[in-house]
Parts: sequence; C-alpha cells; structure tokens
Amino acid sequence: MKQKILALNGRAGEAEINKLEMSVAADTAYMLDFNDVEDIDFTGIRALIRLSQKGLKFQLINVSDAIGSILDTAGVSRFFTYVHKPAFIDLTGYEVTGESFMAKTYNLSDNLMVKMYNDDVPTMVPLKEKMTARAALMFGLNTPISGRLMTDGKRFGLSFERIQGKRSFARAISQEPDRLEHYARRFAQMAKELHSRQCDTTMFGERSETYRNAVLEFHGISDSQREKMLAFIDSVPKTTTCIHGDLHIGNVITNGKDELWIDLGDFSYGNPMWDMAMLYFQSHNPNEEMVMDLYHISCAQFRQVWDYYVEEYFGAVTAQAKSDLDSRFLPFVAIQMVYLLSIVEKDMSFLFETINKAFPA
Repeated sequence: MKQKILALNGRAGEAEINKLEMSVAADTAYMLDFNDVEDIDFTGIRALIRLSQKGLKFQLINVSDAIGSILDTAGVSRFFTYVHKPAFIDLTGYEVTGESFMAKTYNLSDNLMVKMYNDDVPTMVPLKEKMTARAALMFGLNTPISGRLMTDGKRFGLSFERIQGKRSFARAISQEPDRLEHYARRFAQMAKELHSRQCDTTMFGERSETYRNAVLEFHGISDSQREKMLAFIDSVPKTTTCIHGDLHIGNVITNGKDELWIDLGDFSYGNPMWDMAMLYFQSHNPNEEMVMDLYHISCAQFRQVWDYYVEEYFGAVTAQAKSDLDSRFLPFVAIQMVYLLSIVEKDMSFLFETINKAFPA
C-alpha cells in the first residue's frame, strides 16, 4: 500500500475534512499533518470517523496538545490513531547508552529512555516507529511501551519504557560467548513463533510493497536491474504472517525473565524470507569493525549465530542444506540493500556488491 502525507491548515471542520476526502484513494495510507491546524470541532471529528468507517487508512501526525486533549476526551482511538508534535529535549550531559546503525539511545531515568535517530535519517522514520510500536503493543506483541516523539532541534526520536537489567541477545552473546548456541537457537524459536502469527492487515502494511516502492524510486540501479527486482518481488508467495522488518540479534532484549522485541519501525506482514534477509546480511557481513560496533561480536561469531539459527528454524543441518539456503536468500538480501540505500543518506556503496551479484545490470 502506498503512503502519502496530506496537510491541513487552520481549522479542521466538516467542510475541510470533506474537501480532503475528495483527494484520497483506497489503495493509499495517509498521514494527515495537523502541524498547522489550530482547532478541531465535533463536525470535523465526525467527518474523520466517517472516513475510517469507509475503510480509508489514515493517521493524524503533529497533533498539538490542545487538539490531542479534545481527541482524547472524544474517545476516537478505536477509529483512528494520532501522534502529538515532538517535544523538545536537551540531552546535554547524558551519555549514549546504546547505538545502532541509524540511532543512539540515552537513559533519562530508572524507567525512561530516549532513542534519537541520526540527523541524516528522515523524520518519517521515528514517526513511523512510534505509530508501529504502539500498534504492535495493542496487537499483543511483547515490546517496551513507547512514549512521545522527541527532538533536540536537529534529531528526532521517541521515548520508551526503560527495561531494567536488559541486554540485547547480541550483548548477551558478547558477554557469555559460551552460551552463543543457546541465544542463537532461542532467537530462531522467537522468530519462528512471530512468523507463525497472523498479522492484523488493517493495522500494519505489507512488507513487499515497501520494497517495491523503494525499487521503483531508487536511482542507483539500472532499468534492467529494476525490472528484474520487480519481477522477483512479484514471484515471492504472499502471506499475511507477522514479520519484524529488521530482524537481528540486536533487536531482542532480555532481563533474565522477559524477552521483548524492540525497534519495531518496520513491523509489518509478509513472507518471512523478507524478514530474515537482514539477519542473513549482517551475519555474513565481512566488515569486522562494523559488526563489532553494532553487535559487539566478531564476524566469525555472527556466522555461528546464523548456522545455529538455520538449524533451529529450517532444520538445515548439513553443509549442502545451508549452501542451498544461501542461494535462496541472495535476491531477498539485495532488495533489502536497495531499501537501506533509499532511506539512509550516507556512503554505503559497499552494498552494491550484493545487489549486482543478485541482479546483474
């Protein structure tokens, strides 16, 4: 499903919402930007409810505290969701407590942390994570509670419940290398369980459509490669099972009692092979420094994680079975790389080796 932002100005009443309805399409999910909306009345709220009842997908973003209070009082959350404008936060003096490919985390108190995306990451990324994390919690996924969108003036992110004593599986493996097999197999079991769940398709998007849009819009590939990639996407069997969207051992945390999924910005539904493409790429990444920075383990250790994972998930115990899986994953990984290149504004030219190997120009 396509995504589009529509902005409103001034007042959101019935007339304004009805004008908006004339420009929407059933195959598109909309974000209605309320940044410049000063007021909303009951006729506007009723018009939004009617849009929802017609089956149109939309969410309100950049909602002021005043309008948010009106919507809270009206009790409209069963019809549509809304996200408040980012609150300003000064992180001077706070230490970075975690770091991923696109973001850094800071602990603000014993029960509160904030995740701030790098300043080259589009603001739509943390906004999407906020909406998806809330929806995933409502759906019943075990994940930290998400709070308000935040900004320090340059970066955007969001606050989260801080899980005391938590470690990612990646960190746990680095600290307990003798338990690598345990964590790898447990991760595979959690992934298999997630991939067996039927997803709420009214709440989440289809993952293959995300990749299709990235391939269509990315300018770094040839027309021939684009055609081959689109044909491959069309050939992948469709499913409505849940997928994480950024599946790797850094995105499961444990405090010794509970195991929780984190970083749910790309949570969606689709073929699980799309989900495991990122895990395959990172576990086969030859860049020792990058793997150590992101996952605190060596490339050799991450490759061991993959070997145990495929044994547990696929029952692939022979060298030949694992080799066959490698060839199956290559095109999925290449399209995942196109998606990464389309959203991150930094030099990641090394990814083209995988892309060109799977889809020669």
